Amino acid sequence: MQSVLVGSQPQQCTTLTWLLVGDIREMLQDHLDDEAIRWLKPILDSLIGAMCEQSELHSRAGLYDDLLGTFPHLITRVAGIEAEQNELCRSLRELRNGIERDIPLQRLAADIEEGLGDWVNLMTSHSRREAVLLQDVWYTEIGGEG
Repeated sequence: MQSVLVGSQPQQCTTLTWLLVGDIREMLQDHLDDEAIRWLKPILDSLIGAMCEQSELHSRAGLYDDLLGTFPHLITRVAGIEAEQNELCRSLRELRNGIERDIPLQRLAADIEEGLGDWVNLMTSHSRREAVLLQDVWYTEIGGEG
């Protein structure tokens, strides 16, 4: 199956990812019902696709290669960011697959709300760590320490 995002740039994937995360946040503000869960499925499918495409584009483009060439001591932080991205994709797939469980709607909705709420918080923390890494590099270059 060919991705809808083939040929897109990492920034487009990032933008789509955060638009979809915003949709999920909005849906979680209300309690999920059967109709909301049906709408949630394609949102999660699109989000998984965007995140996987973004990760693939970053790997192919060597997003961090230049950074590590100049600042090799950051390899552990970069590896952590990349591992987090992979774990976020894996856990989101797991949450998506959990929607198909055959359990009472009230319990399913509560499980989805809790799991996605936790996932959104992890995604936000991951984004902050990635931004701090890039800011640290930028400030080091500007400060003349690099």
